[in-house]
Amino acid sequence: MENKMKLLLIEDDINACEIFKKIERARKEIEFIKITNSETEGLKCVKQKAPEGIILDLELTNGEGSGFGFIKELRKLKLKTIPKIIVTDVRKALAIVSLNFYKDNLFKIGITGTKGKTTTNFYIHNILKYHLGYQPGILA
Repeated sequence: MENKMKLLLIEDDINACEIFKKIERARKEIEFIKITNSETEGLKCVKQKAPEGIILDLELTNGEGSGFGFIKELRKLKLKTIPKIIVTDVRKALAIVSLNFYKDNLFKIGITGTKGKTTTNFYIHNILKYHLGYQPGILA
């Protein structure tokens, strides 16, 4: 296939990078034009090679910078065509976005165990809502 989709991978997990390389070899319609664990290198690649898509790790704990920093700087570039961005860990992404959205206004209660978690969850929810006047939410 001649017209491959150009992708940029920004990921600091070596095992995840190897998996993405295997996917690239198996799928002829994609090509990684750069694989890096650096926010700065990723931004350079976007400026120079204009990838159509970016696979992004939001934290980059073993790399340079962060995925959020990358997105912030990417917005400043004022590109004509904005690449599609896919995050590598959706649950982590939702947790980080929620944390940044709610800041310190979110009170969290964790319930663990093998039996009774749902019941306990609803007891706490009803106490907070009907007896204490809070607006709780339940996540399972």
